[in-house]
Amino acid sequence: NTSEVLVKIGTSFTSLENAEKNLQAEINHWDFNRTVNDLENTWEEYLNRIQVKGKKEDKTIFYTALYHATQHPRLMSDVDGSYPGFAEDTSIHKAVGFDYYGDFSAWDTYRAVHPLYNLIAPEKSRDFLRSLTAKAEQGECMPIFPCWNNYTAAMIGDHLTSLFSDAYGKGIEFPEVEKAYQYL
Repeated sequence: NTSEVLVKIGTSFTSLENAEKNLQAEINHWDFNRTVNDLENTWEEYLNRIQVKGKKEDKTIFYTALYHATQHPRLMSDVDGSYPGFAEDTSIHKAVGFDYYGDFSAWDTYRAVHPLYNLIAPEKSRDFLRSLTAKAEQGECMPIFPCWNNYTAAMIGDHLTSLFSDAYGKGIEFPEVEKAYQYL
């Protein structure tokens, strides 16, 4: 005798109410097969931004690596744009016109992952730049290694300058570019 259990989970960094709103906006039904199909279509569209030729095993390796490369930064804003303040800022903010991202492991990702995003997902890169600029405004300086929605002392250097420069050089513009430049 087998039983089937269906579970949906909504998450939010700001409130239980927003977790419910996020869940309703993302999966407002109980059709498991529809959810699987929607997810497969989303990833198919995203992964097909790069066409790979070669053996099936090579394609599997490549697309698996591409999938792994897209795991961070992490979307932190709710469907209504709400997100928690950065570092010591404990207030709730609203991202207007962009998605707010957190957990930028800027060490080495500025060398390959973010330049890749600039080529295959410039709309995400723009949101990344806007998110980092918001972090700088809330924390009063551009973060070096902004993980766990906080400043971390894990790295030395100025990795984000390369990240911003590569995006800007590839034509990715955003309204706060002058603010970002001042913080950099």
